Amino acid sequence: MSQVSSGGRVVDQARDALAAFVRNAPEGSKLPPERELAQKLGVSRTTLRDGVSRLALLGLLEVRHGDGTYVRSPDASSLALPFQSLLEYNPEAPGELLALKQHLEPGLAAQAARNASEEDVAALRNALQQERAELARQAERRRQGRRAPGRRSLESLVIEAAGPSLIGNLVGLATELLRPTLEAKLPPAFRQLGVEQRAAVVEAIALGEPEAARGAMELHLKTLAKALEAVEAGEKKRPSPTGGALAS
Repeated sequence: MSQVSSGGRVVDQARDALAAFVRNAPEGSKLPPERELAQKLGVSRTTLRDGVSRLALLGLLEVRHGDGTYVRSPDASSLALPFQSLLEYNPEAPGELLALKQHLEPGLAAQAARNASEEDVAALRNALQQERAELARQAERRRQGRRAPGRRSLESLVIEAAGPSLIGNLVGLATELLRPTLEAKLPPAFRQLGVEQRAAVVEAIALGEPEAARGAMELHLKTLAKALEAVEAGEKKRPSPTGGALAS
């Protein structure tokens, strides 16, 4: 038993050494070749591969097959991956994530209004224009079963304008986890209202009005919560295939 425990501690120490190496490396830098890095860290190549896989899952490394492994900063989409399976078994999760956003995100909008640069405002307005343009193409994409092309979301740009913070990371994670549910459940008509409500957030940020930005974000999230509640209430009332009502 002691040998197993000792072996486990060695592996953990090796992973910690790799994580420390990655944290101290500049973003975008390429890791040394596997053999060289394993010797540098004093670990086996098998242990190194395991550590690389774990850090890639956390968004700290990007493995480019045929090219190498690169250091990166984790974004919301990569941070959300380990949590997505938990949502499948928790029907209350979307409401809880929205409650988290309602508690934290208005403050981020206010902070963005205090801190946003001209470049931040331009990026926010550009993201808003892209969302409006997507509304015009939404019906065709839905008919063909295609998703919108990848782009920076308006939410992520608000978080960026607010400045680095743990709160921003938490809101970004909650937003990314909630996104599939909202895309699947909310009707297209809500997209139009949502875009215009967030346009008010953007303009308050552009004007440097923290309380207006806070209020506009609060209104948007309150509307979003009510829309999701209405959809889920309708799902519970919908007759089951056997003719009875779905259990609540």
